[in-house]
Parts: sequence; structure tokens; C-alpha cells
Amino acid sequence: MVRAVQYEKYFGDTEYNFDIYSLRSPFFSNLQRKVSKYKIKYLISSPLRIVAKKYNSIREKCILKKVKHHHLIYLTRIPSFSFHESLYSVNKNILIDVNDALWLPSFTNNGYYINFNKRLEMSLGVICENKFLFNYCVNKNPNSYIVPDSPQFELFEENNQQLNEKEKLIIGWIGSDGTVDSLYYIYEELERLFSEYKNIELRIVGASGKIPRFENVRYTSLPTYDQKMMIDEIRKMDIAIFPLFNNEDSIMRGALKVKVYMSGKCAIIAQNIGDNKEIINNGVNGYLVNNREEWYNNLKLLIENDDLREKFKENAINVIRERYTTKKCFDSLLDVFRCNLKIINSSNLTV
Repeated sequence: MVRAVQYEKYFGDTEYNFDIYSLRSPFFSNLQRKVSKYKIKYLISSPLRIVAKKYNSIREKCILKKVKHHHLIYLTRIPSFSFHESLYSVNKNILIDVNDALWLPSFTNNGYYINFNKRLEMSLGVICENKFLFNYCVNKNPNSYIVPDSPQFELFEENNQQLNEKEKLIIGWIGSDGTVDSLYYIYEELERLFSEYKNIELRIVGASGKIPRFENVRYTSLPTYDQKMMIDEIRKMDIAIFPLFNNEDSIMRGALKVKVYMSGKCAIIAQNIGDNKEIINNGVNGYLVNNREEWYNNLKLLIENDDLREKFKENAINVIRERYTTKKCFDSLLDVFRCNLKIINSSNLTV
């Protein structure tokens, strides 16, 4: 949904008509998010969830009727398998968007992402965020493409007012409760650094309950955030970190986080894995690190060297301007739409 909304202003400049539908009610989603912040959540969360589920079911039926005669359907978020089946039964011209290794147990065990390979087969085509996902998906659906995610760089440019001077240097991480466990990879290295430097602070954005039990690390956290809050938080970060474990999930994960950090002019240090290697030029616009000792040494360099941080920031923002503006990413997506509409038209002519 986010990808569709950020491209909405470009749709009007094309030869096509676009309709955007949300499978979930924004009203109920926002309400559930607000309720979760208060003690009364235990009293009303369950009834609210039941009402939202019923409403969303009605919403899905309405969408099925509306898209029956659309020429092309682009799923920016993986729906439930039952909805995908229903959608496929009324319109087979589906493009599915994949940006994680959704075939792994960590995704399928909750029951939502079941039959992932079947979903790929039940789609006209597959849009992948990077070449690693592409190499998996193309074996299940030959009509697969690589379209990079946009970090919405322009929003960072619009919100570029001067920041106040800070007493401490901010090392930042952004993610969710589901990914904050990656900080365990550099737990001991952070502990060492925070015992050596008293002028640094760790800012954790998007997580609360699963944060490591630090002893020396001085941190603050923001459990939830919206787009504006995310931009404000990232712009305050001096150093942005992206640690990952060396597994299939990490390799397949896209580097949108890296691009967002770059858009906010952060000095980046990230795991030398997956799509990170396609964007970060080690020692030029950030650091790519292979092990825990490199994490410690390179973080130490960035903490101590203001000029190095500024160099990384300026070189990083140039990469975003050259390769990942919203318009450039939209044009790549539009090329896929055009290609698949030609496939559909060609197929209709031969029936």
C-alpha cells in the first residue's frame, strides 16, 4: 500500500487509469495502534479485532467485485492465501510484490504466508526488490522482475530544516519488534563502545519489548512511528547501523533500510551481505562489515572522526539522487506494467 500511495502523483502522467485499494481499513488499523498504547487495550483489543476482521471481510468482497474487469492487478502487499485464490478466480492478471524470504518458516509458521510458492504460480508475474529474491522467484514464475524500492528521498529533502546542536552523538537503528533481535549480533561490541565513550547514545526506533538487556549501552526507544516521525528520527541520527545474521532471511532482505538511512544523511555501517553490497561502496559512502570485530573497529572510527561521517553522508545522498529517487523507481515499475499489458494483449489476440 505504501508503494502505491507514494507513486500516486505519477499515475496521472501515464496513459493508464489507476485505482488504489487497501485490503485493511485504515481507520481500524490506526485505532488498534492507538489502543495498544493504553492500559485499557486488554479490555477492548479483542472486541475491536473481531469488528475489524468482519469489516475487512466485507471490504475484500467489495474489492473482488471492483477488480474483476481490471486489465492488471498489482499486489503491493501479500494478502491471505484465501484472498489470493479468490482474486485469481475472478482475474488472473496479477502481479505480486515480494520483498522478503516469505517461504521461510519464520513467515509461514503464523499461517498467513502459507503456500507461498503456489502464490507465485498463481500470478501473472512477480516483482522482486533485489536479485537474490529474483533468483528464487524466477524458478517458480519465469515472468519475474527486479524493481527497487524507493526510500521516498524527496520527503527527506522537504524536511531539511536545521537541526539543533546535540550534546551526544546518536547511533540509530530503525525496525520493528520482529527484527530488533539483530542487535544481539553486535551486543558485546556495543557494550564495549558504550563503556569507552560517554558521549554516545543508542536510539532504537520501532521496537520496545524485545530490546536486548543492555548493561552499559545508554539507549532510548520509540515503540511506534508514522512517516513524519520516521523522517525526524533518522535525520537526528549521526551513525545508522544495520547488523544482520548470516542466514537466508538476511541475504534475501532488501536494502530499503540502507536507502532510507542514506536519504536522511546518516553515516552508515551495515552487514556485508545481500543487497547491502549493491548500494554501499565500502569506505566511500559507508562501511560494509563482515564480523563483530569489524563492527567494533569501524564504529569506533565513525564515533571519533567527524570528517569521515560527513564524507559518508555526502557520498550516500549522491547515490540516492542518482539511482533511487521516487520517479526513477516508479519508471522501473511502469516498465513492468507495460511489459505485462503487452503479454495480456498478445494472449487475448491468440485466444
